[in-house]
Amino acid sequence: MKRINLEEYGRKVFQFKDVPSTLDSLGIELIGFYSYYQSMMIPLELKEAKFWQDNKDWKSEKPKSDATVKALWRCTDEGMEMLELDRTIKTIDKLCSMIKSSVRRAESEQRNSQ
Repeated sequence: MKRINLEEYGRKVFQFKDVPSTLDSLGIELIGFYSYYQSMMIPLELKEAKFWQDNKDWKSEKPKSDATVKALWRCTDEGMEMLELDRTIKTIDKLCSMIKSSVRRAESEQRNSQ
């Protein structure tokens, strides 16, 4: 699957805010990307759990703080990838929410005009 261009989708959602049928199509595309990126998170979350297990130093007198382990994880290639995916997923979620609101608004306006 190709990588999503979040800026392009953001512009499209704004451009077609008053065209529910086009917003619906955009929403379907975004849900496809959302599912794809969520599936990519699963192995990274498992690797993160293993990283915490290996780096927390549970048995030492003073284990590393959660914030320290989190910062160490984010410094890894996989941690950076996970952070990027997380932000992408959140942005897609916001775009889908905006689409839903715009479609509801258009439906409401249509009912009120009749």
